[in-house]
Amino acid sequence: MYGSESLVKDCLEYVVFEKHLADEYGSWRIHSKIIPDWMPKSESVLTTKRIPSQEPDTEDTNVDEKEEAAASATS
Repeated sequence: MYGSESLVKDCLEYVVFEKHLADEYGSWRIHSKIIPDWMPKSESVLTTKRIPSQEPDTEDTNVDEKEEAAASATS
């Protein structure tokens, strides 16, 4: 995530994989990482997330108006 073309770093990771024995043809997945005591703490990766807009959907509003119009027409 923090790679650089000009700065070379040694990268060592211990990754633990997991596969259920009962599922013979199941896929392997990453379970966790092991960080040795001698390895310096790495900075956590900053992630960005999208916040959904707070604007109401126009389609939902139109449906409600149509239902109200239909209800008032039948009464």
